[in-house]
Amino acid sequence: MEISKEINTILERLKEKKSDLEEKMSQDRKTKNDLLETQKELEQQLINLNQSLEASQNSLNELTNTIEETERGYRKIVEAGETLMAIISQSLPKMENTL
Repeated sequence: MEISKEINTILERLKEKKSDLEEKMSQDRKTKNDLLETQKELEQQLINLNQSLEASQNSLNELTNTIEETERGYRKIVEAGETLMAIISQSLPKMENTL
């Protein structure tokens, strides 16, 4: 009888360990699934952020080009104004002498 009792005690302990292990595995699976969901969300956020950065970079490039073109146009206007003033300055004394 004693052996039977010991075997029964060992079986009960083994069953408890099995139950504990099954519970741990269940918790680990839940944690894994939660982490996978978080990973998907982070990957989507990364995709969105990359798209936003790309759109911002395109806008920045367009703005930079517009600024450069405007500055070139401004310089041409200034040069033309200086040329016009030089012509007027040269012509003005001649006009005053004819008046």
